[in-house]
Amino acid sequence: MTESNKSKWNGCLIAVAVVLALGLMLLLGIWFLVHSALTSFEAYRDTMCIREDLVVRESQLRYSPGFDAAMWCKFTAEAGDIGEVFDESRVDTAEFSGEDYKFRVDWIKDAWWDVETVHLKGGDVEVNGSFMRVGYLDNGDGTLTVYIFWFEV
Repeated sequence: MTESNKSKWNGCLIAVAVVLALGLMLLLGIWFLVHSALTSFEAYRDTMCIREDLVVRESQLRYSPGFDAAMWCKFTAEAGDIGEVFDESRVDTAEFSGEDYKFRVDWIKDAWWDVETVHLKGGDVEVNGSFMRVGYLDNGDGTLTVYIFWFEV
């Protein structure tokens, strides 16, 4: 192989490597955007009627889009009462049970969705034509652990 052919061959290899690297970066960027859209607590705060000024820590969320969209999340809220969590003009927590509340959702497999291992208070509410199941636990330190399962009908 002549020096000219080697140079052309090396140039082609470099071009292929650059195209592959750019393609991989594009795919990773798309994956990051989709993943962020499906797991961002702040993106769905209003959908769940959670007050804007509520301090939320340790949030986990999954959104499953589609005809029958569903979303489930768990978070710690700096609140002493469940009424402090939601926009009171949109969610009436007065009907929530002080007794054991059970989620009727058994297909969620996320490790953080541990509703079967804790004794929750809670209830079901209708919000803008969708439904939310809300369970919560008072941590005794001025915070609540809140579980929400939201779904469209």
